[in-house]
Amino acid sequence: MIFRSKCPTLSIPEDASIWNVVENHARTIGDRPAFVCGLTERTLTFAGLLRQAKQLCAGLAANGLEKGDVVILHSFNCLEYVVVFLALNRLGAICSPSSPLFNGQELADQTEIAEAVAIISHKNFAQVVVKAAGLRGIPLSIPLLSLVPSSSSKQTSSYVSASQLNVYSLGDADAPSGLQSIEDLIAKDLPFPDIPPIDTNQVVTLPFSSGTTGRPKGVELTARAMYASGAIPAYRESKAGCVLGMLPFFHIMMTMNFHVTLYLGKPMIVLPGFTPETFLRTVVKYRLDMI
Repeated sequence: MIFRSKCPTLSIPEDASIWNVVENHARTIGDRPAFVCGLTERTLTFAGLLRQAKQLCAGLAANGLEKGDVVILHSFNCLEYVVVFLALNRLGAICSPSSPLFNGQELADQTEIAEAVAIISHKNFAQVVVKAAGLRGIPLSIPLLSLVPSSSSKQTSSYVSASQLNVYSLGDADAPSGLQSIEDLIAKDLPFPDIPPIDTNQVVTLPFSSGTTGRPKGVELTARAMYASGAIPAYRESKAGCVLGMLPFFHIMMTMNFHVTLYLGKPMIVLPGFTPETFLRTVVKYRLDMI
């Protein structure tokens, strides 16, 4: 006996990627909000999201980041989080989200296992990155923080020397001097690089398991898989209005959730974490119909 879903079969296009979806939304509904900060009301439209992602992609490419390079994204929920995620996708780099609650040892472990060539860290957690470098026994340098050992397979990359990993800051909080910020790279508005389209079968994200029975393990997910993670739930939630983005973006469930809202062209109200007062105030203020 064959058990079939009540939902129709969804076709996945040959060039499936969430980047292509955002490009289309930027053309057709560009002035609509894609992400709204639930604390400050700062809004990023679909057109603004695409523009900033392209600007950041250009800035990272100018710094030598290449297709296949792994970048740790170490931050709590914020509007820039998705900008970084999309920029890395378009460049062909691999985004490996990490928990902002990690201590130095845990971050050092993920950096080592993922063979990361860069970390993009919220400024609030820059000192954790510094500690991770110390635990790896690699000296720091300004403006770049050294984390990759000389035996790294990335040593031939034009982006990173044999003993060096670039660290970028994200956010407005104070951070150690010398770190180049994502906001600065976006503001440079460099020409978009001559790079091939996204390969739908290329790995675009490397989330790590929780490590319940051992050390966390990375899971390779392709552009096609992430597109499907947005398209399939979107069929069931097609009538959704505003969606709350409160659970941590680094977790695969929320990574999938913001793919759903991107696919649908719906706004997500972003909160950096949970407090009862902020949660209830946000639900009432934005009349959220999906939590």
